[in-house]
Amino acid sequence: MRRRPKLALAAALAVLVALGGVISLRTTRQRLYARFVVWRMGTDNPGGPLVELVRDFLVAKVVGEPPTQRFWVYINDQPANPWNSEGKKGMTWTLLDVKGKAALVGADNRTDAYRGDASIDEVLPILCVRKRNLLAPEGIGAKAFDSGWSGGEIRLTKAVAGKDLTSLEVANSMVKGQFGEGWEIGEHHSAGGGWHWWGFWAEPPKDK
Repeated sequence: MRRRPKLALAAALAVLVALGGVISLRTTRQRLYARFVVWRMGTDNPGGPLVELVRDFLVAKVVGEPPTQRFWVYINDQPANPWNSEGKKGMTWTLLDVKGKAALVGADNRTDAYRGDASIDEVLPILCVRKRNLLAPEGIGAKAFDSGWSGGEIRLTKAVAGKDLTSLEVANSMVKGQFGEGWEIGEHHSAGGGWHWWGFWAEPPKDK
């Protein structure tokens, strides 16, 4: 009779181990599925940091591990950029949502659009946009003030130290050096409003 508690404990531990294996297998499947989704949507995309971030974001939706990647973004009417912030900081944004081939980028509770929020010593990618007057995908409010449609594609550059972004011209030169003509650093008001906006993270549909 005294052995029953030990047997019960052993049985409980066995159940927990089994559940852990099921959860681990489920998580692995979810990760693989998220990667497949990104591959399928971004087949014609050259890849890079943004595709990796989208993959991590989709994984986070199913396993509860939100990505923490931030990136430099420019604002044209405040001293919050690496080249003009008095506090030697620059404004940063993050990825907020993904719907099909469209991604919502923007400010969160860390972002400071008036003084900058990340030290210029930090090494982060630059948010880039190529405006092409593309139509907004279904379900995205093209004219929403704080989550509008940029009409273009977005990418992230390789990581760069904020202190190397000594001017808007330098930032745009880096962007063009990686992606070519037509690309520029993303701006706070790139969709007309501010704070957040959408763009295609993968190759736009041919009919757009």
